[in-house]
Amino acid sequence: MNSKLYNWQAKRVAVISDTHGLYRPELDLFLAGCDLVIHAGDIGASVVGPIENHAIMVGVIGNTDFGNMQMRYPVQQLFLVNGFSFYLTHIPTENLPYVEERLDFVIFGHTHQPRYEVIEGTIFINPGSVGPKRGALPISVCQLTFDESKNVFEVEFLEF
Repeated sequence: MNSKLYNWQAKRVAVISDTHGLYRPELDLFLAGCDLVIHAGDIGASVVGPIENHAIMVGVIGNTDFGNMQMRYPVQQLFLVNGFSFYLTHIPTENLPYVEERLDFVIFGHTHQPRYEVIEGTIFINPGSVGPKRGALPISVCQLTFDESKNVFEVEFLEF
């Protein structure tokens, strides 16, 4: 893995997506104590400040993010958290970026459907949507909790 990638150090990481400019009051409790927030796109500019009041946010733009959002966030990001490799995008494709080794995590959004799947050692996570309700789909988020050694993690989905 490219050692030049930024390596965030975190014990508790919030993974959210598809806020679409809606900051739910429940997010205050969920984000409290997070060291890092990963946002998988369709952010909406109005939620950036409230999220960043809790923790640093790493994000990508989604298909509904326009204007200043496109200047602030990229379409995709590759970074490390506690030495684990993360690829972040809004709409997943089969053309993942080339890396020397496999990715540990692929985080994405867009479908509003929570997903956790391990494929050939890579963990694919869609936290679902924490924005406006869409039909029967849940309002959901995901958190990654790393132990003190930062070598072991727990993935947990929560519904509001």
